[in-house]
Amino acid sequence: KTIASPQSSQQKMQPNGSPVAVLSNGNIVTVYQRTANGETYQTGYGGSRRTYFRIDQEDGTSVVAETQINVNSTSGYAYDIGQWLNVVANPTGGFAVSWTGNSNYKLRVRCFDNTGTAVGSLREESAGNYCIMHKGACTPDGMYAFAHTRASDTTIYVDFINSSGVHQGQQAASQILNGRQNNFDICATSDNKIAVAYKFSSPSVPRLKVWNTSQGVTNDFFMLPTSNSSFEGIAIDKNSSNNGITCQVKSSSSGNSDINEQDSFYNLSWDGVTNSDSGVTVSDPYRSINYPYNSNYSNRYWGIFKNIGSDQ
Repeated sequence: KTIASPQSSQQKMQPNGSPVAVLSNGNIVTVYQRTANGETYQTGYGGSRRTYFRIDQEDGTSVVAETQINVNSTSGYAYDIGQWLNVVANPTGGFAVSWTGNSNYKLRVRCFDNTGTAVGSLREESAGNYCIMHKGACTPDGMYAFAHTRASDTTIYVDFINSSGVHQGQQAASQILNGRQNNFDICATSDNKIAVAYKFSSPSVPRLKVWNTSQGVTNDFFMLPTSNSSFEGIAIDKNSSNNGITCQVKSSSSGNSDINEQDSFYNLSWDGVTNSDSGVTVSDPYRSINYPYNSNYSNRYWGIFKNIGSDQ
């Protein structure tokens, strides 16, 4: 089913990943953006791109019609850029959307209930400019956490927001490698903790930091021995067999020829208790992928699937 489309010949859609989440009642929330009526994409990019959500049943029946999120001219964000859209479903009901505004690309978060009614107040980052990347998670008992990085800043900032949309505080994880501010991930564990894994600056080893919902640090350690410092990407999700996490790491690429590029993927499984790499089981490597490589481009596109049930 087509759930959203341009409303005029000039209007441009900008899916930007079109984040989707399944709500606690089984309905599906989709978040996307587009320019305003009559505006070209170029005009909209400068400050008129709108962010919307809609809620549908599994069979496509509309539950909540298209609703613009970033509407509040009194706060100066009526027409935010809306880049890096994220939506996180709350197991206790509701969802939260994060995006970046056109005022120095600062992070913003808005919470809603299952009916699409806004709850609490807008969370607007008050310090720091140019959010590079942001990702969100929610604990089983309903605490949202949104992690984000900023340009030329080696700290990962984590905002805690309760299910009523009230900001509870901000924590930090240091030191992410400068220039790799998009190289981190966040998830909630089965026992209501928030975990962030990222590429530490030196040594360049996956580091894990874990907070409880009271924002106390429960774990903070390198997931691999510090001698193992070659990796480029990371993704984490809760471990279905315990209160820990499963972490998937992409190692540095090799080959770099016009016909072949080889990447290795490692599987790290943390037990949820031990505060050192002795609590991490490593499959080294568990997958190697060959694919075409073009030397004219410096970026290699890759992705890691998060866990679905017990499958990876």
